[in-house]
Formats: sequence, C-alpha cells, structure tokens
Amino acid sequence: MRRKILTPAFHFNILRHFTAILEENSSRLVTKLEDELNHERSDVIPLMSDTTLNSICETSMGAKLDEDSSGAGKLYKSAIHEIGKLIIHRIARSWLAFDTIFNLTKEGRRQKEVLNVIHNFPKRIIEDRRMFIEKHGFKVPTDDLDEEDVVGPIKRRMAMLDLLLSAEKRDKVVEELCEIFGQSSRPGSMQDMSQMKYLECCIKETLRLYPPVPFISRYITDTVTLSGHVIPRGKTLCHIHIFDLHRRADLYPEPLVFNPERFTAGNCASRHPYAYIPFSGGPRNCIGQRFAMLEMKSAVSAVLRRYRLLPVTTPDQLQFSADLVLRTTHP
Repeated sequence: MRRKILTPAFHFNILRHFTAILEENSSRLVTKLEDELNHERSDVIPLMSDTTLNSICETSMGAKLDEDSSGAGKLYKSAIHEIGKLIIHRIARSWLAFDTIFNLTKEGRRQKEVLNVIHNFPKRIIEDRRMFIEKHGFKVPTDDLDEEDVVGPIKRRMAMLDLLLSAEKRDKVVEELCEIFGQSSRPGSMQDMSQMKYLECCIKETLRLYPPVPFISRYITDTVTLSGHVIPRGKTLCHIHIFDLHRRADLYPEPLVFNPERFTAGNCASRHPYAYIPFSGGPRNCIGQRFAMLEMKSAVSAVLRRYRLLPVTTPDQLQFSADLVLRTTHP
C-alpha cells in the first residue's frame, strides 16, 4: 500500500519540479569543493553524502538541513550513517537475530536511540508542515501522513567518477556538456539532463562496478531449481550479491575495465534484464531510481563543468567495508 502511495511522487512531471532544488544543491557542492582547494588533502565523500541527503530531504520533506539551526539536521545525518553499521553488526552475528537478546546488548540499546533520531526528525518536519497548511485554511488529516510514507530508505551515495574515468572518457563527457551548455554557467534543466546520454552511460558503468547496495535479500515465493539444487518456497531467504553479479565475465567481458559503452542502447538490448540491478529489480525495485539518476547527473555535471578531475588512486587500491551501502575504508 505504501509503495502505491509513494510511486506517483517519482513521476516524470513531479521530478521536473525537483530539478531546481537539485541544481541548487549541486551548486553548493561546487562551492564547498572550491573551499577545499587550499588543503593538501580532503575527503570529498562527506561533502557528496551531504549533498545527496540535503537533496532528498528538501525534495521529499521541504527541509533544508544546512539551514537547520537546531542541530537536528546534523544529528539526523549522523544517525543515517550509523544505523547501517549497527544493522550489519547484527546481521553478522546470528545469535543477535532474536530481539530479546539483541535488545539487551549495547548495540541494541544504541540502535533504539539512533532510530528515535531518524523517526523524530521527519515527524517534526511533517508536523511543522501540517501546522503551516492548517494555519492557511487547509485541514490535513493526521492519520493520512506518516514519516514512512514520506521518507524512503536512502540507497545510494554519489559515485566518484574521477576514480574511474580515463582521460578519454572524461573528456568525452566534458565535450557532451559543452555541446549542451556552451560557455553558459546557467543551471541545468530537465531537458539538459535528458541530453546527457554519455554521462548516463558513465554513471551506469560506475554503478555496475560499485553498486550502492552490494547485496539484497528476497523471500522465495515459488519453488525454484538453481544449479541442480531445489530451493523451496515459503520462508526461504535468498541473498542476491549484486556486487559479484555485476562482475561476472560471462555477462561483462573484461568486467573490471571501466567501459561506459556497455550501456549504449544496442549493447543493453542483448543483455538479460536482470544482469544489471543496481536498484534491485522486479516488483520490489527501487522506486526512486529515476530521482537518483537525475540527482547524479546534476551533481556530476556541475562538478565537471567547473573542474578538471584527475585520479589520485586506482580502483585496485580500494578497500571496501561491510555496510548496508558500499563504502571504502581506504582511501
């Protein structure tokens, strides 16, 4: 039911109205990056994570976290980051699957505190909006609006294309942006985003190599046979490792090579539809994937229009950590 309520919020015509907000946050990102130029070394991941979260909160709740003087926005950002680590801690320890045991642990108590922060922040925003609307003559039923109907799970963070793009690929993206914008510094529009064909291929290839959610789980609804093994329906939980799937050589020749041309229309047509699932697939896929693509196009194009990016490390140097979303411990 909630999925049916949320899906219309990501309709193309609705997303069109979000473009200005995304462009404003992308412009702020460019400004923040400029402030980092005087530093010998900076970690840009927090800046990009903040941009993503700011865009999601402003478009879905009308809340500008950077302008929140109460400090609740900062706590909310921290809680979103921490909850993933707590969940992974529990998943990795089978004996903590039982609530009665987990709730007695330090991590169980901390998870309750973190969830309170995550739930209370949107509740406050929703209540402020409700009071504003009622003050101006509109009655909002309290039973029809719940924070879970407004805020979906955050499933992605911004891809760092500078680690992946060769000079040739990067310059091709810049050339595409020059054809769209020329020498203008104007913000992008929905029409501009639709013309960023090669940038979209680059983003899709980045998500293939580094899917934001490395694995998902699904209950088996029909008995199936895989590699001669019968998997019964019912309470059987199947884990789908997207990270490994996207690096299968039989699906993607030279799978570790960054090759955006894999996602041209011709190459996609010959590929199995479930060979590429950075946003999951089927009836439980991510309903916000069009929003995510729009957000990434906005941010990456804004940065590339202002700066020339050069890699400081190589993909083989990346060390990943266990988390709900794909993160690196180094660099």
